[in-house]
Amino acid sequence: MEIVQPKSGKEFDLSVVVPVEDLGELGGSPVADGSEGKEKPSIWPHVEERITDLVQAHRSTIVFANSRRLAERLCNRLNEIAYERATGEPLDEHHAPAELMGGSGAAQGAPQVIARAHHGSVSKEQRAQVEEDLKAGRLPAVVATSSLELGIDMGAVDLVIQVESPPSVASGLQRVGRAGHQVGAVSTGVVFPKYRGDLVQAAVVTERMRTGSIESLKVPANPWTSSPSSSSR
Repeated sequence: MEIVQPKSGKEFDLSVVVPVEDLGELGGSPVADGSEGKEKPSIWPHVEERITDLVQAHRSTIVFANSRRLAERLCNRLNEIAYERATGEPLDEHHAPAELMGGSGAAQGAPQVIARAHHGSVSKEQRAQVEEDLKAGRLPAVVATSSLELGIDMGAVDLVIQVESPPSVASGLQRVGRAGHQVGAVSTGVVFPKYRGDLVQAAVVTERMRTGSIESLKVPANPWTSSPSSSSR
């Protein structure tokens, strides 16, 4: 058997964005850490604001998160920020950044304005509606997990945003490949690392994505499963 890889002119425009000057000094964005009177700096307010900027600057955006809870919380915050920008008034409730997530992952907040969540815990009917709204241009952004990596035609997506480093090079290519999914189009992706270690991983994965250095796939030569009858022999 011979594996054929035809020449491809697919082009990626990838960038790793750190929305603060120094990941080691995140002053100016206090986030309660659960202890009374104690606060800690967080990168999340900066990330949330920058993602909202990018969503509002594009027609259609997919934001990928590596967990369902983060996808729900981040989606809620994007809508809250968009609401506050549109009305000029902050919401009455106290809302913490995406790092502080509720137990269910579905926090109360602003009405849906610019984004909706898409993951395995969302019903099939709701996922289909979200996909159709994004393709039709009625919804500017979707915050998703791996549920949007494969097998779904999402139409003309302008930008893909990845929060935290992609799980793998192959996953990163699948996700960013959702943008510019037409012949000759450029797939544009932005990665937001959370901390220093994540920044290093994001830089390595992004560089390997540029060169197409996908992880090797190991297929068992003679896979088999044991059964009571065979194991007793």
